Amino acid sequence: YHSLLEGGTSTFVATKRYVRKNGSPVWVSVHVALLRDAEGQPLHFITVVEDLTERMRAQQALRQSEEWLAFAQGVAGVGIWDWNAATGETRASDQQFRLYGLDPAVKFPIGDDYLRLIHPSDRDRVARQVDCVMASGSHYESRFRVVWPDATVHWLSASGQVFRGEAGGPARFIGANMDITERVRAESTLKEFFDLSPAPLAITGFDGHIRQANQALLGATGLTLEELQKSPFVDFFHPEDREAIARQFCNVAATGESVALEARGATGDGSIRWLLLTLAAVEDEKLGYI
Repeated sequence: YHSLLEGGTSTFVATKRYVRKNGSPVWVSVHVALLRDAEGQPLHFITVVEDLTERMRAQQALRQSEEWLAFAQGVAGVGIWDWNAATGETRASDQQFRLYGLDPAVKFPIGDDYLRLIHPSDRDRVARQVDCVMASGSHYESRFRVVWPDATVHWLSASGQVFRGEAGGPARFIGANMDITERVRAESTLKEFFDLSPAPLAITGFDGHIRQANQALLGATGLTLEELQKSPFVDFFHPEDREAIARQFCNVAATGESVALEARGATGDGSIRWLLLTLAAVEDEKLGYI
């Protein structure tokens, strides 16, 4: 107000709070102008007051939601990116920087600078996948390794979606990364155990068809993996045992409880072997383990 009276400015806008009789605050935007007479002397102020209470509440709620989202992302280990095709800029959450071993205070890399963060063995594949997604607009799913500045290698999963603009071209590419290093290590250990186990092992779908078989099973049956995958696994047992095995497999798939039973298995040369068969299943993965 002093600046207006002294002629330093002709108008001003201020955001402030009033207080109601009940003590509750009211956020307002105050627009003030000073009218003067012909000689330039102040006559009176004209003031317009705009109630900002709901807007301020919405902004506060948005800030709180963003804080909750950032906290959830950090706890879950999920990083978010949002690439703008018009500007070429990428916005990234703090967790996204951490997943690449980067400081959130710097600018998130794009283009070739980003690809240089990818492990050399995965770099071309990731570049092709991204190019394909940008051209087709399909959903993006990938797993790859990144090399941190300290030279350590980390596995990430990526899931994203391209959104097109009014002209039909890609406008934004939004997605999320998650660190799956420990999961990949566990999968590698499990696969090594599966492949090297002296006990015959197989993984099937809930449809009863074999997905994977270890060398011990291939050696015991004298069949190749392709031959085992042609028919439901029960077909490789004695005809008199198939109904009981199929019934037990359905029960295991429904309850998740493993079961063991004796059955006669057929080999590639037509001979029959008595086997102790253990059936287990994981409902979430829709897989059976034999």
